Amino acid sequence: MDNSGNIYFVPGCALPRSIKSVDCAGVLRWEYVINNGDALFGESSPAMDYEGNIYYTYASQIGGDFSKIESVDYYGN
Repeated sequence: MDNSGNIYFVPGCALPRSIKSVDCAGVLRWEYVINNGDALFGESSPAMDYEGNIYYTYASQIGGDFSKIESVDYYGN
C-alpha cells in the first residue's frame, strides 16, 4: 500500500498473469499484464521504492527454472 491508500497486488491464480493496483475504495486503477504465460507466482508480493516504482518477482520454467524480477512505474507502465 502506498501513502495515498492505493494497493498493489499479484493475483496468483488469475489469468492472464498480472500486477494490479486498486484505490482505497477498491476501484481498479490499472492492470499490467505480464507477458510470460509460464510465470509462476507462489508467494510474490510487490514492493515499492521511494520514487514509486513497483517491483515484483516470479518464477518461470521456460528454458530451465529461474527467478525473475521486473518493475513497473507508479502508473503501471
